[in-house]
Amino acid sequence: MAVAACSSQSADQPPAADGSTQPPPPTGTNGVDGQAPVDGQTPLPPTDGGGSTPINPTNPAWGASKCPALPAGKQSGLDTGQQLAQLTVKDCDGNDYALENVCGASATWLFVAHGWCPYCRNATKSSEALLASYAGKNVAFVNVLVQNAQSQPPTMVDCKAWRDTYKLTNVIALYDPAGVTLGLFNAGSSALGVYMDKDRVIRSKTIHTDDQTAIKAGIDGALQ
Repeated sequence: MAVAACSSQSADQPPAADGSTQPPPPTGTNGVDGQAPVDGQTPLPPTDGGGSTPINPTNPAWGASKCPALPAGKQSGLDTGQQLAQLTVKDCDGNDYALENVCGASATWLFVAHGWCPYCRNATKSSEALLASYAGKNVAFVNVLVQNAQSQPPTMVDCKAWRDTYKLTNVIALYDPAGVTLGLFNAGSSALGVYMDKDRVIRSKTIHTDDQTAIKAGIDGALQ
């Protein structure tokens, strides 16, 4: 899929996919499902349905079991006005991550980012602060890296670098090596924002923007 050109890489761009600047992985194994943590690490939340991927580190109450039924008169798909179709990407540990894992949120901002695009970097950089402004409103922010800085399919290393560079803690950081999220684009571009309501119906989309007013308008519209 063609993508609109963006300017050159910025100073806060994540490292290249060779991982040369990445710290060594931690030792030990996290505790799971109520087990005590190992090596002082924080236990992972329980999994949904027995899978290996945590429901969500931010809100363990979300999960596939919370997915709403298809609203009357709606279709499942990737277009505005449709309930989001099933899409599975990867978390930054390389596990499959179904986007149904954030079912139960009152609204969801799904942001699909290209690592080479300054709009994507700017929107991602400000996403934690924006999410904090919605505290108590049960909003999910999901950030999916669909290409790395070299316009290649992203790897687990790229995902971790993206997450760490932009300090994504409460924003869910994922990557999409198979490009399944590219079907959400209505036109060849980058910096795609998809805004879903509690029924996971796509209420609106923004493309090629990091404008906070436009992003907030999309989230607020999905909350109504």
